[in-house]
Amino acid sequence: YVEKHLGVRVIIDNRPGADARIGVHEAWKAAPDGYTLINSGWPTPLINQMLFPVKYKYREFTHIFAWSRDNIVLVVNSETWKTLGEFIADAQVKTLSCGITGIGSLSTLAGLALEEAAKLKAVNWVPFSGGGETMTQLAGKHIDFGITTMASAFPLVSAGKLRPLLVYSDEKDHRFPNTPLPKEVGLNLAPAGTMWSAMAPPGLPRRVADVLERAFSKAVEEPDYLAWAKNARVQISPLGHEKFLAQTVMMEKEIVKHLDQFKTKFKK
Repeated sequence: YVEKHLGVRVIIDNRPGADARIGVHEAWKAAPDGYTLINSGWPTPLINQMLFPVKYKYREFTHIFAWSRDNIVLVVNSETWKTLGEFIADAQVKTLSCGITGIGSLSTLAGLALEEAAKLKAVNWVPFSGGGETMTQLAGKHIDFGITTMASAFPLVSAGKLRPLLVYSDEKDHRFPNTPLPKEVGLNLAPAGTMWSAMAPPGLPRRVADVLERAFSKAVEEPDYLAWAKNARVQISPLGHEKFLAQTVMMEKEIVKHLDQFKTKFKK
């Protein structure tokens, strides 16, 4: 859909490894000519910058456009707690195990924030290679609860194996419309979710960035794309470059707030 509005071919070049750090490094080194963009699940590159030695500065990327959001969700086995209140009451008096996606991931940040906001007694953090594995372990009752993206949780929630108790968002997610938000249950938790977006290397001229932003903003409004997104249960949440950058700054503050917890609990 972006190809249609740019009039050029878009080639996808996957660069896996090191929790996206390899691909982000490659984009950072690319020429700022508008022909190389990075699509990485935000804010993982930002979290990586705060926790690991990296060669890029996230804020200096040219923020182009963000088009969809995959909210973080707190999930339990459907045979255990039925409400968030029940879960928190137990978690305040005994140690529970929580599945997270790797060390230093967005789910880790969301878990630490919950531990503080809900005054949980203690949490045994159990890292897995991905959200899918986390949910499989939760369905098998090998952990007490999990924190992951909505996309990872949705299949087993739909199958009745898991139950969502909290969505880290300010607005209802159409996939779990009956699941409470932090503000509805009196928890001071910032919205958290993977934002799928496009950025360019530092120094991209604004006139070029504007051309790219217009193409993405038009693509995300294409009826066929919206139909696909609805079928795939993708949460469309478009943000232009200014709001996208503002979200980056907000999340950076949230990471800094929990940085000492990261280093204390997950030091190698």
